[in-house]
Amino acid sequence: MAIEINKLSSDVVLGSFDCGIQSINNLIFHSYYSTLLHQGFAFCVSNDHDIIAYYMLKFVNVDISICPDEISEYYDDSFDPHLCAVNIEYIAVDKKYQGYHLGTYILQKIITDIHELCEYWPVRLITLDALTTKINWYRTFGFKEFKPNDDSSSTVRMYIDCAQRNLIQSYVSTFC
Repeated sequence: MAIEINKLSSDVVLGSFDCGIQSINNLIFHSYYSTLLHQGFAFCVSNDHDIIAYYMLKFVNVDISICPDEISEYYDDSFDPHLCAVNIEYIAVDKKYQGYHLGTYILQKIITDIHELCEYWPVRLITLDALTTKINWYRTFGFKEFKPNDDSSSTVRMYIDCAQRNLIQSYVSTFC
């Protein structure tokens, strides 16, 4: 199966595409306008002529105060209280193609692309809101939970830290 990934270039007509979660299908339907406004870029994943998945990435600011100690411990009041992150708004695989590890392929590609971006842009985190049923799956890719919040949401905020912790720790131990 030859997989092709392209940024959305026209309105999404869902047609027979259905990821099985109506709220995500609705997000997909409105993705092109968000892409045009540069609010987030949506991508279409296809093989030959079939659309098999969609995903969207967005730059966001994360308040340091919600970060776990392993991130926030190196910051003080002299720093901006926000970190730049690339948020994975959604990854949606059509129900017909679920179970073939396409979500795994897409997520690995996203993580790799963001780590490459981090070499040239000051992006600290990869974030997402994981459905509670997917938390363990995201953990296998290195995602961790932010500090718990008090609401009973069906999602959990998760992150991957893109900073090179060994360099930070070496710097701190040498100069601080």
